Amino acid sequence: MNADGRNRTAFSTLKRKQLWCFTIKRHQHNTEMLASTNRF
Repeated sequence: MNADGRNRTAFSTLKRKQLWCFTIKRHQHNTEMLASTNRF
């Protein structure tokens, strides 16, 4: 049970990091799109 709880915690932490990286990449992409749109 203890090991299972640890695995679940590690899994949720991993998912949170993946979501965080995805959000940052999406934000950077949107910023680049806005910058290229404002250039023209």
